[in-house]
Amino acid sequence: MTPSEKLVEWALAQVGCPYIIGARGQLCLPPYRLYVYNRGTEYSAKVKANCNVLSGRRSTCAGCKWKQRPSYDCRGLTAKGVYVATGRTTQGGGSSSQWRDDSNWTEKGLLKDMPDKPCILFRGDGDSFPHTGIYIGNGWSVHSSGHSTGVIKSPMPLAWTHYAIPVLMYPKLSIPDEIDELADRIEGIANALSSQS
Repeated sequence: MTPSEKLVEWALAQVGCPYIIGARGQLCLPPYRLYVYNRGTEYSAKVKANCNVLSGRRSTCAGCKWKQRPSYDCRGLTAKGVYVATGRTTQGGGSSSQWRDDSNWTEKGLLKDMPDKPCILFRGDGDSFPHTGIYIGNGWSVHSSGHSTGVIKSPMPLAWTHYAIPVLMYPKLSIPDEIDELADRIEGIANALSSQS
């Protein structure tokens, strides 16, 4: 399976997972949500409101659609996807810094110039890119949309503005070396055959 095929397969398997700010694949359990809630970010109220246990709607996770599923914010989803596909960790703690770090990408640019192949998507302008997702091909993206919706599959363009192709996503083959070795073998066989006649 190629890295791009791994990325698409993995991304589709994450559809339906919960969104938790700062999450990079941690299981959605009340203790993890409580940890994130207690960090006191601007998103703390949403973290609590979207947990049946922390919000007081239920005493357990029974019946929760997100029970023990991996959780992601948008940057966590794309970073994990790139890692699963290529084995490489992307640099940058948020979607903007992920975009700005050129060591993450072999190519990046405006959406209008994007090749129709799996890659990472960004929404933003200038130096601020507040959202990121995964282009899975054929006009579809997978992204961690928000606290109430989680990871979803959406048609393009969904206000995406930029694309980036991760390092090692489309590795170049070292064909010249293989051709040289094959040519040497063919020459050896030809010499052996000519010496027999």
